[in-house]
Amino acid sequence: MRKTHVSSGGVVYKLGSLSEPLVLILYRRITDSWHLPKGTLEDGESLSEAAIREVKEETGADVSISRYLGMLKSWFYQGNEIVHKQTHYYLMSYQGGDLQTADGAHDLVIWKPISEAYELLSTPLPESELEVGIVAEGWNVLRSHQQRGRES
Repeated sequence: MRKTHVSSGGVVYKLGSLSEPLVLILYRRITDSWHLPKGTLEDGESLSEAAIREVKEETGADVSISRYLGMLKSWFYQGNEIVHKQTHYYLMSYQGGDLQTADGAHDLVIWKPISEAYELLSTPLPESELEVGIVAEGWNVLRSHQQRGRES
């Protein structure tokens, strides 16, 4: 029987004074890796509900969903069994919150310019490399909205 694990999370952004948006990313010392906030769905929870809850739990940020960005597929071992993982991502705008209230599962919750987030997420871990593509998609959406705003 094939095991599947479903997670949901987001690319949380805010527009700062820089020419590029800031993205909220997480660092875990034990694996020396950077991640986007995400986590497992609870019973009866929709993908978007899980994404908002997980972002709040892991970062302390209050967010609103701008749009769905896509799903990444990966896998991991659970004992001797391969578990196929589906992680759904949303583009989320930061609405406030206290980053100090993060759940402690990560060692650092930090805002980085999107170009730095690319570099930090580009690690040898397969899932992190896939997240770079999700961040790129989020940036494309934001640039498209900015260009339309200037044309109006």
